[in-house]
This record gives sequence, C-alpha cells and structure tokens, in this order.
Amino acid sequence: MRWKEAPAEMGLPAQMGDKIMHSKFKSSALTFMASDAQPNKQYGEGPLSLSLGTKDVNEAKRLFDALSKGGNAEMPLEKTFWGAMFGMLTDKYGIDWMVNCQLEQ
Repeated sequence: MRWKEAPAEMGLPAQMGDKIMHSKFKSSALTFMASDAQPNKQYGEGPLSLSLGTKDVNEAKRLFDALSKGGNAEMPLEKTFWGAMFGMLTDKYGIDWMVNCQLEQ
C-alpha cells in the first residue's frame, strides 16, 4: 500500500504519495512489515519503520508494551480505519516499530 492510498485527513506531504506505507513478509509464525520513512523524522538506523503483526489482541498489547518500555509510544495501540488495532513507537535503541493486530470483520 502506498501513502497516497491513505485517507486525506492524515495530512501527509505530497512527496510521500508514491512511497510505501505497508509492505509485508510472512512466515507461519510471524508477519513482519516495513514502510518508507516520513519526512523530517529522526531514525535510529535508517529511514524505515518495522512492524510486527498478529491476530491476537492480547499478543499485540504485549508486543507493544514490551517494545515501548524505555522508549516512546508515539501512537497508542488503538482501532484504525483499516480494521486493526495499531500503534507506533520508538524503542529504547531508537528503532521505530509498528504493531498491527488485524481484527476479525
């Protein structure tokens, strides 16, 4: 999914339009996602955000809490327009993370 496919109320700069909002790599045990960085954001190791996905709300909360301990929860884990619980944080090492839990429709 590209940033230009997100709702306009997100207010992202035009130069973000063709950059990646969500890319996904899956295994039987884990879904790993990444996205291009937003402009003017300071990152630990590079211009991307890492994401972990689960189908279990309690596991999403556990992951979010563990990764944000000693870091900064920038967007709390909450329901989103794409039908998921989602949150963003920077861990204590300066790595940006997203935690996504797709909710049943």
